[in-house]
Amino acid sequence: MLFLLRLRPPQVPTWIDIGALICDAAHSKDWKVKGKKIDRSNDGYARVSGANTIAGYSAQKFGDEAVKLRFRCSLDYTGGWVALMLRSNGPTKALWIAGQTYGLLLRSSQVELQRWKAGACTTLALVNFPIPEDEIFTLRFSARNENGAVVLTVVINDEEILSFTDTADPITESGYFSIMIFDNNHIDIYARPSSLSTGIGRIRLPWDLPYNTIYIL
Repeated sequence: MLFLLRLRPPQVPTWIDIGALICDAAHSKDWKVKGKKIDRSNDGYARVSGANTIAGYSAQKFGDEAVKLRFRCSLDYTGGWVALMLRSNGPTKALWIAGQTYGLLLRSSQVELQRWKAGACTTLALVNFPIPEDEIFTLRFSARNENGAVVLTVVINDEEILSFTDTADPITESGYFSIMIFDNNHIDIYARPSSLSTGIGRIRLPWDLPYNTIYIL
């Protein structure tokens, strides 16, 4: 007896290079900011700074598309964090007033995945993952609808650090991507020219380097 099996190919998300979009001045009108404006240099660097600043990409909503970043963080140890938000229903809305969003919080020693709905926060996953200030990381963050649930995955430096399937109260609607800065520290975001994307060590950047700094390349 012969059995024929049809195997469904794995779902490969469409990766959106958010770092390139935030640093390219041609896309400046696509970014909405609440707080201090994004500063861009001629060298391909972008800066987002100011307490509680939110920068959101408004040119499209994200469904099963995923975002990728290359970044450098300098997070202080007094509670400061950077949040990457997916499927938010407003590009410049904070986590707690977005109505609904998935938030990925980057702290100095932890990565936390949250779901926010109607002002209520649910922690979906908490991973001990140190983010040294002088190390450059590549991060991929995806949310994919599957059988009525949402599969959320975070990959850092090609290592999957968390994967969570939200079945309890998933956010299946498309939404915006945003970056949020918390606490009275400021955060810098940088992108580096592609010619400098390899062999990265300690580098001299065009601005001073305060605490709570994230560089997107």
